[in-house]
Amino acid sequence: MLWLCLRFPALSLEVFPPSESASVVIAQQRVVCANPAAEAAGIRPGMRLAAALGLAPGLQVLARQAPREAELLHTLACWAEGFTPQVSLAPADELLLEIGGCLRLFGGLEVLRDKALGELQAQGLSVVASVAPTPLGAQWLARAADTAPCLSLRDLPERLASLPLAVLGDLSDATLRTLTTLGVRALGDLFALPAAGLRRRFGRELPQWLAQACGELPDPRPAFVFPAQFAQRLELPAKVADASMLQFAARRLLASLAGWLAARSAGVSACVLQLEHEDGLPPTEVRLAFAATPVPPEVDRQ
Repeated sequence: MLWLCLRFPALSLEVFPPSESASVVIAQQRVVCANPAAEAAGIRPGMRLAAALGLAPGLQVLARQAPREAELLHTLACWAEGFTPQVSLAPADELLLEIGGCLRLFGGLEVLRDKALGELQAQGLSVVASVAPTPLGAQWLARAADTAPCLSLRDLPERLASLPLAVLGDLSDATLRTLTTLGVRALGDLFALPAAGLRRRFGRELPQWLAQACGELPDPRPAFVFPAQFAQRLELPAKVADASMLQFAARRLLASLAGWLAARSAGVSACVLQLEHEDGLPPTEVRLAFAATPVPPEVDRQ
């Protein structure tokens, strides 16, 4: 098996319309994500909001919208069906695609990966793509922004050894402090410790993760259940008065529809985007026809 992990490090920011001015997403008065303009002002994730405002007084502050992030990840999972039927959600910002059986169809790993990255970038999304023979190994490489593919289980422990402990994600602060006291700085230091000792001191999960990442234990992942019928909504995070601001939302919905159709070797001659108004007016319908096909009076509303 071969797993492609797609990590979206700016997902919390990219559920909002793009902005050229300095913008941040916050949770509990701390910066979760900053756009390039905010980073250029010296703002970094983890910084207190008061400090960020001191660096950029005109900063646009956005409250984190976890439900919208989950909805976008679901939309991207439908898009991913255009590459493989084996997709798994890894909340809050990762998708896992089992691509081992799909490489010949796309003409190889490099072609498949470049196609996926190109389509995601066209949707305005930042993404890190990593490949490994195990799902957890692919996730850890993606979290470390290590994008060189690892194709062999034999090579995987060495590739993981230099990664920082931060890629583990779910370790408590107390566990991290204890490991630091023991001189453990990277995954390779953990691999060198006896599994029985790790289990006694830190519980079953840590040695289990290490074994799963290296392929020594199975790591079953729940499959994303693709909808039998395509029907998706995308709630806009703010009022929109300019049609150009709808492009980012429409692009993502149509990319998701394209993946859903590709997996079924199907297509549509036309579709309708329904735009709902908050003032109670009837929805505005935007009819889209493809390949110069005449739009019939009634088309499927997607």
